[in-house]
Amino acid sequence: MKLVAAWLSVWHVCTTNICHGFVSHVGTGSIAIIRSSSSFTTSTTTGILYGTSGDANSEEDEDMDVERERQRLESLLGSTGSSNSTTTDTTTTNKDKELDLSSLPMDEWNQQIRHPPLLTSIGRERMELEITLLESLAESDDAIPELWNLWYNARGASAAKELYQTESLVAQGQPAAWKQAEELLRHIIAKEGIHWVEPLNRLATLMFLQSRHEESQQLCQLVLALKPWHFGALSGLVMVQQGLQNPQGMVDAARQRMPPLPPAKGETPPSPPPGLEDLETRQQWVDRMLDCANARLLRQEMGLEESFADLDDKTKQTDSNLNNKEDTTTTTTTSPKEEDEEDAWQ
Repeated sequence: MKLVAAWLSVWHVCTTNICHGFVSHVGTGSIAIIRSSSSFTTSTTTGILYGTSGDANSEEDEDMDVERERQRLESLLGSTGSSNSTTTDTTTTNKDKELDLSSLPMDEWNQQIRHPPLLTSIGRERMELEITLLESLAESDDAIPELWNLWYNARGASAAKELYQTESLVAQGQPAAWKQAEELLRHIIAKEGIHWVEPLNRLATLMFLQSRHEESQQLCQLVLALKPWHFGALSGLVMVQQGLQNPQGMVDAARQRMPPLPPAKGETPPSPPPGLEDLETRQQWVDRMLDCANARLLRQEMGLEESFADLDDKTKQTDSNLNNKEDTTTTTTTSPKEEDEEDAWQ
């Protein structure tokens, strides 16, 4: 067990550098990435505002735009946030409840995973940007900080600030602060729903730091069910398996983690640990994750189309009912007149 852990630890440092946010509080250097991302920036790729430290009006405007568009779309379609009328996000079902893993059955999670919230135009734009950034990981790690920013700001700058507050609490390393961070994270998840995965990932990190490995593992698995390409949760699973003293689990998790970039010309790549000799390349991993991301986007688009189709059917049914009602009204109002005319003729 110690030999495998040592191999994986060395290989992890050599190959993942500072890109995995799950270890932001336990891996040297990673905290700098997370800290620097708190001074939000505007993407040069699309111009999407990730946040502006010091410009409250911009943050409020962005939050209002995101929420207004979501509410407008859901109001138009008569939906509570899902393409399936029988399924709702935890935003509505657990509005005032803390996330309790034991009280939310896996089958309910699966229902929520299969039926994500309706895809707004802002959501589509962000997902397309995420796919573009994910694709660039095949050749460079430059997009990693921007991906973290995108994930943290998925619910707008104000919600991201609240999430960053938990980072500061966890960084204190004190039990009281950790308890406060956990309460805040559970509140955020209950309020925003599980489809914002970054609070789930941060809670998984906190569970790991407290040696609550089974809870951390469950949260990592939930993150990856929603976002299979979340390299932070993938890396976190390796550490969780080490905490659970599961050597084979460590190897299995390491096989799913984002592989290192090919070595530069003239450089010798580090030797992989036992069991990872046939690890897929970074390009293969990116291709596989792009398939997942594009399939997720397509599924959301199809769900939106189905919702509009349902709305169209309801509209047609309403029109048909109104026409039938008008016909009935016409019949009942003209019949007495016809009878009077017949009586008068006689």
